[in-house]
Amino acid sequence: MISMVVVQVPMTALGVQMLDKSGRRPLLLVSAAGTCLGCLLIRLPFFLQVLQQWKEGTPILSIVGVLVKPMNQFIRQLFISFSHI
Repeated sequence: MISMVVVQVPMTALGVQMLDKSGRRPLLLVSAAGTCLGCLLIRLPFFLQVLQQWKEGTPILSIVGVLVKPMNQFIRQLFISFSHI
């Protein structure tokens, strides 16, 4: 729980600064691309296990995908919430 707060507070500050500099649309597009990448990284290890290939790398891909996807969704929600202000 504390680790989530340690990550979210700096990411919120960074997101606000990036939002002011570059605008909403480019950041939402980057966030959507990151979410797609996270989904792909979550799905890819299951596909590789079915094919019986790269067994030592699949846990790493799963962890990276699980970490990437929520961070991008958080960033997207942050930008959507600031667009209504």
